[in-house]
Amino acid sequence: MRNNATAGGARAFPVPATSPGVMDLVRLRADAPSLVLFLILAAVVQVPGLVLGPHTDASIFATIGEQLARGDLPYRDAWDHKPPGIYAVTAIAALLPGPTWPAFWVLSVIVLAATGQVLQWIVGRPLAAVAVLAMGLYPAATGGGQTEAFAALPAAIAFLMATRQRWFISGVAAGAALLFSLQLVPLLPALVVLAGARPRPLLLGVAGVLVACGLAVVPMAAAGILPAAFDTLVNYDRIYLASSRSADLRTVYNLGVVLLPLAAALPFGARRLPDRSDLAAFAWCLAAVVAIAMQGRLFAHYVIPLGIPLAVLARQPLQRKLARFAVVAATAVMVAVSFFVVLAEAPTHRGPSSAAVGRWVRDHTRPSDTILVWGLDAGVYLVAERAPAGRYPYHLPLVTPGYTTPALIANWVADLSAHPPLVIVDSEAADGFWAEDDDFLRAPAPGTDGGRTIDMLDPLRAWATANYRFVTEIDGRKIYERT
Repeated sequence: MRNNATAGGARAFPVPATSPGVMDLVRLRADAPSLVLFLILAAVVQVPGLVLGPHTDASIFATIGEQLARGDLPYRDAWDHKPPGIYAVTAIAALLPGPTWPAFWVLSVIVLAATGQVLQWIVGRPLAAVAVLAMGLYPAATGGGQTEAFAALPAAIAFLMATRQRWFISGVAAGAALLFSLQLVPLLPALVVLAGARPRPLLLGVAGVLVACGLAVVPMAAAGILPAAFDTLVNYDRIYLASSRSADLRTVYNLGVVLLPLAAALPFGARRLPDRSDLAAFAWCLAAVVAIAMQGRLFAHYVIPLGIPLAVLARQPLQRKLARFAVVAATAVMVAVSFFVVLAEAPTHRGPSSAAVGRWVRDHTRPSDTILVWGLDAGVYLVAERAPAGRYPYHLPLVTPGYTTPALIANWVADLSAHPPLVIVDSEAADGFWAEDDDFLRAPAPGTDGGRTIDMLDPLRAWATANYRFVTEIDGRKIYERT
């Protein structure tokens, strides 16, 4: 790899003069030191996930991966509303020896490190290292397993291949990114800018996207799950986006910390006019801001892929010594703040409580038994090593206005009655907006968001009351056994 010299002959922040072709993507041995560095960084910044356990989303993805490994199908048998890419990864993790979450975590580390390697070919090793830190630290990555982190790798490949005029490969990679997260839609305007609105590159890129998406859609069609996929990915997501808006000050603060190191160099400007890569990176960032505004919600993990375009934008300003100093200082601030965020959130992290409940369930059930966890606590399934009863590994689709119907609840309860779980864990009993009595699945107080303000669960309560008895409580989670 050849590097452009910075001002005064300094090479602390090299800018690659050339980018590799597609074959170089599989020649990682030639740059083993960088890959080792990125693996170490990716593991260190995501270690809270290994210590505390998976965050809410990651535990759901891992649980669905275990369901797929048992032979269930996504969307139809295992309900969630993300594109299918993440479930393929977690199914692989579930098939590997040992518990699913550690294997999933290792895959998260590998993918983040690989993203850093691809970024190095675009912006150089130091900036790529900063991007790995920014994309992997806790405020955004929450210990690993977020869909946007897995989408970032094919997104980086798509950007790199577009700069090398490999439009079909770029399109395939962009399609792969979308199969992990629709938050990568802002990548597409960047690729259009790189193509310069020329018909042939655009057509090749579109063809690549269609091929990648077809590799997912065709098997789902053959399995007969496209209607269920449409229901979750289109119907539910539309209602979900309109059901509650979120952009609190804490989230914005965390985002600022994550983006600070890569953005710190931008005010210093570049020594030349922006090239097409710079314009494409700016288009990506602008489209992401517009997309988040249109959604009306802001979660820290949405910005993980923005480490890629921000690193591109910071590439030329970092030729200035003062800009390099600003990035180093901002990186130190980011790491320190992330450390304190982890310390602050550790006492309320669901991982330890989920593990305690999961161990109890594992000790009091057989491997062939199923369980039902009511709430957002899929980590119980992972630790218990027991399959979920029914198709819903968490409760949100059952309490979302506009999606939940009496028929949906009736069908679900009928399925539970036909295949009753041995144990029911009321994880939401630990949340303050639920009534403090011993009735199973207490209704949320009127006007609260405990159940998305809708409650059609009387058939479930009647069935559970008739067939289950309260046996114990662990960290506020109430456990019921079948009578």
